[in-house]
Amino acid sequence: MDLHRRARFYVLETAHDGENTFAETRGTSFVVCTLALARAPLRVRACFSCWVGGVKTRHGPPMAMHPAPYALGVLGAVPFVGLTPQARRALGYESVVTPETTARLQIGYGASILSFLGGIHWGLGAIGHSVVRDLPPTPAQLTTRYAWSVTPSLLAWQASLMSSEIMACGTLIGGLLTCAGVDTAYAKAGGYPKWLIPLRYGLTAAATMSLAATAFRGVEQHEKK
Repeated sequence: MDLHRRARFYVLETAHDGENTFAETRGTSFVVCTLALARAPLRVRACFSCWVGGVKTRHGPPMAMHPAPYALGVLGAVPFVGLTPQARRALGYESVVTPETTARLQIGYGASILSFLGGIHWGLGAIGHSVVRDLPPTPAQLTTRYAWSVTPSLLAWQASLMSSEIMACGTLIGGLLTCAGVDTAYAKAGGYPKWLIPLRYGLTAAATMSLAATAFRGVEQHEKK
């Protein structure tokens, strides 16, 4: 039997402001659908690749409704907040860890998170996720996305090598805010999951404010000297 008939694969485009494309598979396995897509037109395959932005199937909810990103995102903000000078005093571990060590731990963690944000775009590029609406990405668009995906890692590396807490925190804050701006631009064009943006804003705010608190501690120490 023809694979297209067995797969019964349908691509449904939403009509609301370029929301993510949804794919629905009926009466067959994911493997069969994948085989059918190998013979499908390029536009259909590009639409299918948009499942990262929010897939809707007969057997599961959209990705935006999955609790894991929200739970893990909140947990990921705990080290940022917990390593601030204010939390250090409130939690009473001042006598266990020095302020300098706490600051370096927070900077190291911030560098890893900044690198992670760039890795999201590497992954989207690797699966051929669209950059503009549901159109397949051009070679130039993929090159731009790949180039951007490694930029946060380079910024994070530089920040981790800086001896000044103020400079390191400032670099990480700038990198996090830049990532939020780039992700917003991609989301508006249809190249980044829109449901992820509000979560990104909240976590970015928590991270930048925590790093700012550590930077101000560095300013106070510098003034005392």
